[in-house]
This record gives sequence, structure tokens and C-alpha cells, in this order.
Amino acid sequence: MMGHMYALDRKTGKQLLREPWVLPGSMPLSITKELPTKDRIKKVDALMDEVFGPAADGVGRFTRVMDVIFGGGAKVANFYAIDQIIGRIFIAGTSPDEVDGKKDDLSEYGALYALELVPDGDGYYRFEIAARADFKGGTGSSPSLSADGSRVYISDNFGGVLALDRDLKRIWNLKLPEQIAASIAVASDSNEMFAVSTRNIYKMVDQSNYGVYV
Repeated sequence: MMGHMYALDRKTGKQLLREPWVLPGSMPLSITKELPTKDRIKKVDALMDEVFGPAADGVGRFTRVMDVIFGGGAKVANFYAIDQIIGRIFIAGTSPDEVDGKKDDLSEYGALYALELVPDGDGYYRFEIAARADFKGGTGSSPSLSADGSRVYISDNFGGVLALDRDLKRIWNLKLPEQIAASIAVASDSNEMFAVSTRNIYKMVDQSNYGVYV
């Protein structure tokens, strides 16, 4: 949630970084207007406290789940994606503080990072940022890749679905009627994609230089 990244040897479990690497984004400003309401979240928090006991950090369990889904209180609220062709790592988080034009230690912009894991000597590695794409609002979804890794898809807080290339140059932005609440599902044998909101499932088609939903 705080943007710390690790790399481990798959056989031995050895740490491959000299120290954990942290994404450079700032903490997000939550701007979602989606349901459930604050009162409903508070009631579910109380119910879960009765069943499981109060959370150690004092934050309601359901509140924490909503933060992860809708991007409040977490620099990273998703999983990463790896391009199996070139090994580039894509992870969605928040932009650095200054990107939104306000120096307040909060970020109103999300960011998609393209990372490279490169040798750092003595058997260690380090992360390098190959590219970064900023977009207004954050995201709770993980990046999704096309089968050949040539396109990356991500949703934002305003119902937008963005398509970018490997170097994170934006190809198109499709506006859906609702905020997307999960990662984009991409068909491996066609140019079809599917997105879910809290109420509906949307089918989309990547038409090369633009996207449509049907």
C-alpha cells in the first residue's frame, strides 16, 4: 500500500535488492463519489469489529477494503503486470506530489510506471523507471496487458479506460458511464476487453487508435 517493492530469487528466496525500493508517488486524495455511503461503511466496520475484534491499526476493516478498491489512503492499491516478451514491469500508483500543481504531500493524479530490473553488481539488482504516465484521479485496478504485451490498459477514478503502449505513450482514452471497480479483463485471442463497475459489466473493443464499448 505504501509503494515498497521487493525482488526475490525464485529458487532461494534471497533478496535481490540492496534495500526495498519505493515508488516516488505521494499519498492520494480520495475523490470517489461511489457507493457505499460513509454511514454504510461505518455500520459494516462496527459489525466486523463485533465478529473479529477491533483492527490493530484502529482503521475499520471495511474502510480499509474500500480504500484499497477506490484508491484512498494507499499509494498502490493493486497488483503489477509483467510483459512476458521483454520483462518490463508495470505498476499503477500515484504521481509525485508536484504533478497536480499543489505542494501539499497529497497527489490528485494517478500514475502508471514502467520499471526495469537491472543488475547492480555483486549479484544485486535495482529498479529503474523506464517511463511514467500521469493521469487525473487515481486507480484501484491493476494494469492489464494485451497477449503480445504491446498494449497496457488501466482504468481511472472517472470511468475512463486508458490504452497505452509499452513506453506508456497514450493511444486512446474511452469514457464509460461508471467508475470501474476492478482490473480490465483482456481477451487473449481477440481485441475485446471487459470491465466491471459496482452495477454493470461493459464489453469494449480496441479498434487500434480508439476504443469503443458495446
